[in-house]
Amino acid sequence: MSTSYCLLNEQLTKLHALRRIVNGRAAAEAGLYFGQLPVLEFIQEHPGCTQKDLADALRVTPASIALSTKRLQKAGLIEKRVDAENLRCNRLSVTPTGRAVSDCCREKFDAIDAVMFAGLDAEQLALFDRVLTRIAENITREYRIENDTRTVLALAREMRRSEEKSEESNL
Repeated sequence: MSTSYCLLNEQLTKLHALRRIVNGRAAAEAGLYFGQLPVLEFIQEHPGCTQKDLADALRVTPASIALSTKRLQKAGLIEKRVDAENLRCNRLSVTPTGRAVSDCCREKFDAIDAVMFAGLDAEQLALFDRVLTRIAENITREYRIENDTRTVLALAREMRRSEEKSEESNL
């Protein structure tokens, strides 16, 4: 039984890596770094948001958002405007170029998903969704982790950063 778990885990790891590689290439073709699409899409959906709003929503560090927004602004994809009521606060908005790049990247990501699930009918997709949902519920219930995608991704990012810092200190 443990051999089949191992093979399934290997397949899930491989699938995650393949999707990340292909999405990374698609983002680069659209002119974005891998993690910039969620930033652009959030700003697009919440015009006038702040960097703090963005960091809270995406559950990343303010420093990470500061770097991302600086890059996006330099590329002409977003604008920062000083809030008239709070001069220490910048309001973010997507430029027309940013909207076009975001839309292009989203189309590429959606096309990748269509390729990934090609040949599966609605019943197979529903079953696959139920299986993955059950697996996530098993893990989050047993190990008391919030079963929210943004929370899980944020925890994984924090863990990865902590591991990287640990590796750097051991050098």
